[in-house]
Amino acid sequence: MGRSHSLSHRLCRGCLTLVEDKAKVELISFSPDNQKLLTASTDNTVRLWNLKGKTLAAFKGHEGSIAQTFFSSDGKCIFTSSTDGTVRIWDVSGQEITRLAGSPVMSLSFDGRYLATSEDNTVLVWKLR
Repeated sequence: MGRSHSLSHRLCRGCLTLVEDKAKVELISFSPDNQKLLTASTDNTVRLWNLKGKTLAAFKGHEGSIAQTFFSSDGKCIFTSSTDGTVRIWDVSGQEITRLAGSPVMSLSFDGRYLATSEDNTVLVWKLR
């Protein structure tokens, strides 16, 4: 761990520290415009941050560990999946738009038109608006 940390200091010109409350960060995703970050923590909360270290929104509701997080291609929606068996789609203010049950694994098409989910040996492909 010390080697990769010292290597990062040689490769980076600056460093921003985002401080979660008390929960450990397990996932990180950049927004398409590289101006925001999503973090998923052990408290089952996803947070949206700007690159100045300010929390812009918190996404709460999952009852299990967060499995995946990502932004829509236009950066206007956030997708989360959890071991509670749900995929949730949120707006960037933290309001839940929709919830899909039984789908802890997901992938979004590059053009943002399709969401694929799975929880077993089948894959469901959802057409998004």
